[in-house]
Amino acid sequence: MTTTADTSRVATASPQEDTKPRWRFAASLGLYGAALGAFVVVSNVVGLTSKFAVDADALPPEDVLYFTIVGGLTGFVVAGLTGYLINRSTRAFASSTPRHALGILPWAALGGVYWVSFSLLVGGITLPQANVVLAYVDGAIPFVDFVGFSLDTIFGVPFRMVSEGGRFMYTAIWAGLLFALGGWVIDRLAVSANAPAARYGSPLAAVLLSAIVITFLLLLPPTILWHIGNVTTATQLYR
Repeated sequence: MTTTADTSRVATASPQEDTKPRWRFAASLGLYGAALGAFVVVSNVVGLTSKFAVDADALPPEDVLYFTIVGGLTGFVVAGLTGYLINRSTRAFASSTPRHALGILPWAALGGVYWVSFSLLVGGITLPQANVVLAYVDGAIPFVDFVGFSLDTIFGVPFRMVSEGGRFMYTAIWAGLLFALGGWVIDRLAVSANAPAARYGSPLAAVLLSAIVITFLLLLPPTILWHIGNVTTATQLYR
């Protein structure tokens, strides 16, 4: 005989179980977006460096790590939130009401969303604030200046999104394209009729795609990263 307490426990447990595929999909997409974000920021910073300095030496490892973390966190937020909001209903990820994978055209649009959102967010908020935090941690500024610079970052978000975020647009457009293609693959695996593929396919695909992106970031010569991140390279192609 089922008691009222048992019924209550079942009713409260079901929504929690339904959220697992949705969170898994969001985390998988977020991981891939983080790798792309790291690639964008590092290559963009290299692209802003003097060509002669790039030819002479690679970017210092500590700088690569710093910009990888900033770009990775920003990309994870943008991509993870996109993955979570693709379907407003958590129950759409439950096996009782299967969700259909999005087509390549919707994913192309989501790639555009990633391109613009990442550029504005990293240029307008995360990178400027990360620079302030790093300066405070290194002891370069006192706590009072840390608070003041942080407030300045907050109030200057609209201006920085245009002035600083705009310089990430060129490099991030390639990340948006890769995000669309990789997201389409991850999405199809997440809604596969095969239970193991639906459970493990999207995380494994995200790990593999992210590893490929990071491998290219670490192994590509600085001169190639300079061409990827330098906007003047794009203008020279049309001359």
